[in-house]
Amino acid sequence: MKNVTAVLQLSLCVFAFCPAGAIAQAAATSSSASSSAAPVGQDGAILQKAIEANARGECPADLMGPGLLDACHQQIAAIQPMLIAKGKITKLDFLGSQQMQGMPLEMWRVNYEHGTQNWGIVVGPDGKIAGMFTHDS
Repeated sequence: MKNVTAVLQLSLCVFAFCPAGAIAQAAATSSSASSSAAPVGQDGAILQKAIEANARGECPADLMGPGLLDACHQQIAAIQPMLIAKGKITKLDFLGSQQMQGMPLEMWRVNYEHGTQNWGIVVGPDGKIAGMFTHDS
């Protein structure tokens, strides 16, 4: 629980728009691929499900931990219109990962019909999203 709290505190921009520098730094430092193998992310499917649910105005308790669920309910009115404007997700590209307070933070580029965004996601040991954040790119 201490790790989840630390991740949420570090990612106070849960569902909020983070400064471009914070996203760029996380994406730049997250790449851990060797030259012989492309990096593979594990949390793209859950990220996509959460984004699609948010676009419908939903905060799915089966995907989100309690802290993120509370943040989602507080911010969904601002998040939903932005996601609707982006359109359907067409592709996710894994950018890399890094450890954050003992938990993996994965960075993804989400391609939509009308633009792209970089997203960061932290999934806790319970399999639920402990934190996620975005910035328009």
